[in-house]
Amino acid sequence: MGFLGGLVHDVGRAVILSFAGDVRRSSRGALQPQEEELHTIMGVLHAQMGAIVTDSWHLGEELAAAIVHHHDPAQAPESAQRFSWLLCAGDELAKQLAQKEEGDAADDGVAAALQALGLDPELRTGLLEEAREEFEELGKVL
Repeated sequence: MGFLGGLVHDVGRAVILSFAGDVRRSSRGALQPQEEELHTIMGVLHAQMGAIVTDSWHLGEELAAAIVHHHDPAQAPESAQRFSWLLCAGDELAKQLAQKEEGDAADDGVAAALQALGLDPELRTGLLEEAREEFEELGKVL
Protein backbone atom coordinates (compact mmCIF):
# COMPACT_ATOMS: atom_id res chain seq x y z
CA MET A 1 0.00 0.00 0.00
CA GLY A 2 2.96 2.32 0.62
CA PHE A 3 4.18 1.97 -2.95
CA LEU A 4 0.70 2.73 -4.29
CA GLY A 5 0.45 5.75 -1.98
CA GLY A 6 3.77 7.04 -3.26
CA LEU A 7 2.53 6.74 -6.83
CA VAL A 8 -0.85 8.42 -6.35
CA HIS A 9 -0.37 10.88 -3.47
CA ASP A 10 -0.07 13.85 -5.87
CA VAL A 11 -2.65 12.70 -8.45
CA GLY A 12 -4.70 15.75 -7.45
CA ARG A 13 -2.13 17.90 -9.24
CA ALA A 14 -2.92 16.13 -12.52
CA VAL A 15 -6.65 16.60 -11.93
CA ILE A 16 -6.20 20.33 -11.39
CA LEU A 17 -4.00 20.69 -14.48
CA SER A 18 -6.52 18.72 -16.53
CA PHE A 19 -9.34 20.95 -15.33
CA ALA A 20 -7.30 24.07 -16.19
CA GLY A 21 -6.78 22.67 -19.69
CA ASP A 22 -10.51 21.98 -20.03
CA VAL A 23 -11.29 25.57 -19.01
CA ARG A 24 -8.81 26.91 -21.56
CA ARG A 25 -10.18 24.70 -24.35
CA SER A 26 -13.83 25.40 -23.50
CA SER A 27 -13.21 29.14 -23.50
CA ARG A 28 -11.18 28.88 -26.72
CA GLY A 29 -8.20 30.40 -24.95
CA ALA A 30 -10.11 33.34 -23.45
CA LEU A 31 -9.60 31.95 -19.95
CA GLN A 32 -5.95 31.07 -19.48
CA PRO A 33 -4.98 30.19 -15.91
CA GLN A 34 -1.64 31.74 -15.03
CA GLU A 35 1.16 29.44 -13.89
CA GLU A 36 1.41 31.27 -10.56
CA GLU A 37 -2.31 30.82 -9.94
CA LEU A 38 -2.14 27.13 -10.81
CA HIS A 39 0.72 26.61 -8.35
CA THR A 40 -1.29 28.36 -5.64
CA ILE A 41 -4.41 26.30 -6.37
CA MET A 42 -2.41 23.07 -6.44
CA GLY A 43 -0.73 23.94 -3.16
CA VAL A 44 -4.09 24.40 -1.50
CA LEU A 45 -6.19 21.71 -3.17
CA HIS A 46 -4.04 18.91 -4.61
CA ALA A 47 -4.13 16.76 -1.49
CA GLN A 48 -7.90 17.00 -1.15
CA MET A 49 -8.39 16.35 -4.88
CA GLY A 50 -6.04 13.37 -4.67
CA ALA A 51 -8.06 11.94 -1.80
CA ILE A 52 -11.28 12.36 -3.76
CA VAL A 53 -9.77 10.56 -6.76
CA THR A 54 -8.33 7.68 -4.74
CA ASP A 55 -11.62 7.35 -2.87
CA SER A 56 -13.49 7.17 -6.20
CA TRP A 57 -11.07 4.42 -7.22
CA HIS A 58 -12.06 2.55 -4.02
CA LEU A 59 -8.46 2.40 -2.77
CA GLY A 60 -9.48 2.77 0.85
CA GLU A 61 -10.19 5.41 3.45
CA GLU A 62 -6.75 5.08 5.04
CA LEU A 63 -5.01 5.97 1.78
CA ALA A 64 -7.37 8.91 1.17
CA ALA A 65 -6.78 10.22 4.71
CA ALA A 66 -3.01 9.81 4.39
CA ILE A 67 -3.04 11.70 1.09
CA VAL A 68 -5.07 14.58 2.53
CA HIS A 69 -2.55 14.95 5.36
CA HIS A 70 0.76 14.16 3.62
CA HIS A 71 1.92 17.77 4.08
CA ASP A 72 0.80 17.85 7.73
CA PRO A 73 0.85 14.26 9.02
CA ALA A 74 0.46 15.29 12.66
CA GLN A 75 -3.13 16.31 11.80
CA ALA A 76 -4.01 12.95 10.23
CA PRO A 77 -6.43 10.63 12.02
CA GLU A 78 -4.59 8.13 14.18
CA SER A 79 -5.46 5.27 11.83
CA ALA A 80 -3.71 7.01 8.91
CA GLN A 81 -1.00 8.95 10.71
CA ARG A 82 1.90 6.54 10.18
CA PHE A 83 1.01 6.16 6.49
CA SER A 84 0.74 9.94 6.20
CA TRP A 85 4.24 10.35 7.71
CA LEU A 86 5.54 7.80 5.21
CA LEU A 87 4.06 9.76 2.29
CA CYS A 88 5.48 12.95 3.76
CA ALA A 89 8.97 11.43 3.97
CA GLY A 90 8.79 10.24 0.36
CA ASP A 91 7.45 13.57 -0.87
CA GLU A 92 10.17 15.52 0.94
CA LEU A 93 12.85 13.13 -0.32
CA ALA A 94 11.64 13.63 -3.90
CA LYS A 95 11.78 17.41 -3.47
CA GLN A 96 15.36 17.20 -2.21
CA LEU A 97 16.35 14.94 -5.09
CA ALA A 98 14.99 17.54 -7.50
CA GLN A 99 17.22 20.22 -5.98
CA LYS A 100 20.74 20.65 -7.33
CA GLU A 101 22.22 21.32 -3.89
CA GLU A 102 21.40 19.64 -0.63
CA GLY A 103 19.15 21.60 1.67
CA ASP A 104 19.90 22.50 5.25
CA ALA A 105 19.43 19.40 7.37
CA ALA A 106 18.30 21.61 10.27
CA ASP A 107 14.90 22.20 8.65
CA ASP A 108 14.78 18.93 6.78
CA GLY A 109 11.31 17.45 6.31
CA VAL A 110 12.75 14.01 5.53
CA ALA A 111 14.57 13.83 8.86
CA ALA A 112 11.48 15.03 10.74
CA ALA A 113 9.28 12.43 9.04
CA LEU A 114 11.80 9.66 9.68
CA GLN A 115 11.94 10.63 13.34
CA ALA A 116 8.12 10.61 13.55
CA LEU A 117 8.19 7.11 12.05
CA GLY A 118 10.60 6.01 14.79
CA LEU A 119 13.53 5.79 12.39
CA ASP A 120 16.96 7.38 12.71
CA PRO A 121 16.87 10.81 10.99
CA GLU A 122 20.46 10.16 9.89
CA LEU A 123 19.03 7.66 7.38
CA ARG A 124 18.22 10.72 5.27
CA THR A 125 21.80 11.07 4.06
CA GLY A 126 22.05 7.44 2.99
CA LEU A 127 18.63 7.55 1.30
CA LEU A 128 19.55 10.65 -0.67
CA GLU A 129 22.93 9.27 -1.71
CA GLU A 130 21.44 5.94 -2.79
CA ALA A 131 18.62 7.60 -4.73
CA ARG A 132 21.02 9.98 -6.48
CA GLU A 133 23.22 7.04 -7.48
CA GLU A 134 20.19 5.16 -8.82
CA PHE A 135 19.09 8.21 -10.85
CA GLU A 136 22.60 8.63 -12.20
CA GLU A 137 22.67 5.00 -13.33
CA LEU A 138 19.21 5.32 -14.83
CA GLY A 139 20.35 8.44 -16.70
CA LYS A 140 23.19 6.47 -18.26
CA VAL A 141 20.78 3.82 -19.52
CA LEU A 142 18.36 6.34 -20.95
